Amino acid sequence: PTRAPLWQVKAAKVIHNAETRDLIYRDAWIEFFGVPVLYTPYLSHPDPSVERRTGFLAPSLSISGNLGSTIRTPYYWSIAPDRDFTIEPMLTTEAGVLMQGEYRQRLANGELNLKGSVTLDEGDDWQANQRVFGHIDSSLRLNLDETWRAGGKLALTNDDTYLERYSISTEDTLVSRAYAEGFWRRSYALAESYYFQGLNAVDTQDRIPIVLPKFDFNYVSAPVWRGGRVSLDANAQLLTRTGGTDTGRVSLETGWRQGFNGLLNGDRFTF
Repeated sequence: PTRAPLWQVKAAKVIHNAETRDLIYRDAWIEFFGVPVLYTPYLSHPDPSVERRTGFLAPSLSISGNLGSTIRTPYYWSIAPDRDFTIEPMLTTEAGVLMQGEYRQRLANGELNLKGSVTLDEGDDWQANQRVFGHIDSSLRLNLDETWRAGGKLALTNDDTYLERYSISTEDTLVSRAYAEGFWRRSYALAESYYFQGLNAVDTQDRIPIVLPKFDFNYVSAPVWRGGRVSLDANAQLLTRTGGTDTGRVSLETGWRQGFNGLLNGDRFTF
């Protein structure tokens, strides 16, 4: 209890504005492990009763060999109780300005998330090498009724090294998917498709398969004849390539599962 906390804010004067729900500090300093590291004559932030509010978020600084010195200054916009938007400009000393944004909305029967970025990379020779880079990473989910829901995800970029260079993502494969699925008491049905974008130098995009379509159906019956159950698993899918061999598959598996108590004390057999 006598040890200083990891970090804390101290000030000569602290004001709590109950009307605006703000905490205001005059002549404030921030301490880490009890050591003052930053002083500011003025500091304010919402009090703990505020769930969210439009305004600037905490900036971040970094240095890298590709981008030089960078600063991110995100701005959060609370549009309505069911939606918000964050825009995050990133200023770099070696590669211009990157704009990144994310829009989120809670729908009556699902949710929507739109995220992406864009930049004009000037390169070493601005007139000769300027080029627009960007990416999109968005998703949608809709609950159609008590049985069915549908949705999808779209993840694409126009350059293999863009996401890693700007520290957006380290994934080596981007996965886009569209699907519809249904749930019953003991059954499940799924129709979906996939598109993969390979970001490794050895990837050949026209040889990466596109899953279009893929169907799955799984069924388990209610207990019948001494508790036995009938099961059925079916699958059909097609893999197509723009520069390679297409393949397809259909599979069907059915069975009966029955349990019996054995003759000994506590033994159980399942067929």
